[in-house]
Amino acid sequence: MWKRQQNKQPPFKAGKNGAPSGGISKRKKVNPQRFKIQALGKIWTPPPAVKEKILNDILKIPYKAPENMQNKWDKNNKKWKKEPRKEPGHLLKQGIKFSSQEEFTSHLKSEKKNKNVDKKRKLEDVSSPPPHTGALNPAFNDSMQDTPNGKKEEDISTTDSVHHRLKKDKLKELLASTPVNKPIEIEPLEPPVPIKLTIKEKRKRKEARKKTIFDVAKERLSTARFRYLNELMYTQTSAQSFKMFQEDSSLFEAYMEGYKKAAGAWTKDPLDVIIAYVKKTPKTTVVADMGCGDARLARSVKRTVHSFDIASTAPGVVQCDMSNVPLPNESVDLVVFCLALMGTNIKDFLLEASRILKEEGIIKIAELESRIPKNDLDFIKSFGRFGFKLKWKNTKERFFVYYDFIKEREPNSRNNLPHIELKPCLYKKR
Repeated sequence: MWKRQQNKQPPFKAGKNGAPSGGISKRKKVNPQRFKIQALGKIWTPPPAVKEKILNDILKIPYKAPENMQNKWDKNNKKWKKEPRKEPGHLLKQGIKFSSQEEFTSHLKSEKKNKNVDKKRKLEDVSSPPPHTGALNPAFNDSMQDTPNGKKEEDISTTDSVHHRLKKDKLKELLASTPVNKPIEIEPLEPPVPIKLTIKEKRKRKEARKKTIFDVAKERLSTARFRYLNELMYTQTSAQSFKMFQEDSSLFEAYMEGYKKAAGAWTKDPLDVIIAYVKKTPKTTVVADMGCGDARLARSVKRTVHSFDIASTAPGVVQCDMSNVPLPNESVDLVVFCLALMGTNIKDFLLEASRILKEEGIIKIAELESRIPKNDLDFIKSFGRFGFKLKWKNTKERFFVYYDFIKEREPNSRNNLPHIELKPCLYKKR
């Protein structure tokens, strides 16, 4: 337990004739927190570490340090800190050597001062050079000559009034012998001349930026045309769409133009995800791209890719119905449906994919999130009736979902297969 200190009032100091000399003497300052700590110590014995922290932080009383340590008050942090006690011969243990007695005394003086403060040297005599312990410079030498009396006398003809050991001639020779690198002359850059446009030119630029009524109407018409064609392809069979685009090929061109504008606003194109997947497959992989569009998948990978669509707008694209493609049975390792399950006869697409896929081949689907129900268990089970098993899915992406199904077997009978329907993309009437 900590002992309570008794603070007794000091006696009166007697002055002349026994009178008090100015009253009570000054009492020693006592930290009021000490009494709280002492009262607490009667009911609780703190560990040594806690006791040391209380003494340092609250009472600022130096804790009794071990014999090999010493206490020092840190003015910056305002607390006591421990430092190793400097024993006799500690400089020799550190391996510090001094060339002269003056250097040793200056080192002792610098230790007493704060090491973090930069010391400024004040020279009483400007003509006296600072002491140095480096190697001799050829520009300097002892210009003091021996006299008959044994004392050295300064040679005034070869010295300077300030630096009495400097030989000017020798220094000039050294400076003349050292090569001087001429600085590279860089021509200053001329400030750009501001282009002053006339009022007519400014008006022309503003008019060029503005879209005419004809351009705005054309864009709206193309957007409306794309939406109309898109709704038709979702709400009719693939055979009807194939016949429609066969009769008028310009319709598919208008559809593709609107599709590219819509795809430009997407944060992530699902076809890029499929391209990255195909690049990781073996080089012998044979791919069937259903609803290929402009056949970007075939141009992006070095694999055998068969591109099919209901209209051909790019070289290498075979125009056909997705429910009947010109490929032999079990000739493909991978079938891709990237936003291509369009139509009311998705059942026929899956049967055709099962026909051309090899055993353990993969069918990869990328579709709009809005078309797949939130509870996709029924959607996955319906693929199982066609002989496919879910291998991987990703429904955490924004706007799009991805499914990989592996072919395990052939479908048992076409009559008992379920009818698969996905939500069509319908637009608000304006």
